[in-house]
Amino acid sequence: MRILVISNTFWSIHNFRNNFIKAFTKDNRVIIASSKDNTLKKLKKIGSEIKLIDIISKSTNPINEIKLLIQLNKMFNLYKPDIVLNFTIKPIIYSSLLLKNKKKVKVINTLDGFGLSLTKNFFFKKLIFILFKISQKKIFKFYSVTSNDFKLIKTNNLVPKKKLFQINGTGVNLNHYKYLKPNLSKK
Repeated sequence: MRILVISNTFWSIHNFRNNFIKAFTKDNRVIIASSKDNTLKKLKKIGSEIKLIDIISKSTNPINEIKLLIQLNKMFNLYKPDIVLNFTIKPIIYSSLLLKNKKKVKVINTLDGFGLSLTKNFFFKKLIFILFKISQKKIFKFYSVTSNDFKLIKTNNLVPKKKLFQINGTGVNLNHYKYLKPNLSKK
């Protein structure tokens, strides 16, 4: 099976989805797409393929966005994924739009949070909502990590209800992130 993972940074995939990727690379071809950073070598070591894309998370420049859409479309045609896993807003919207009519591709979106995207201005927020409504109609599953985002998505009908699920986090590797007792003596 060909699994394509898309996020704003390789760093987030390495730090928060590393075990997930390791498990999938045992029996599947895993391609991870993001913008270049210093963690991509670590992801190669666990057996995943790397595809560099020009994703600029905070950019609203139409030229950058069109370039990204073209890159994603070429990537989908090149790799012909069976499953596409998206973890941030731009990949969630863009991949879902581009793959809307490809019924064989299962698009699974996980939103850790809308972040600053909804704090910009009214027009931008409206645009995000419209793009969400259009793009999420034919996805396979949508997971919201925060209860506030889940309520916002559900209330505004941004994702079909039968495809929308709330999860309580995406997991933390407690062997990697050890618990440290807080030092309450410091201010």
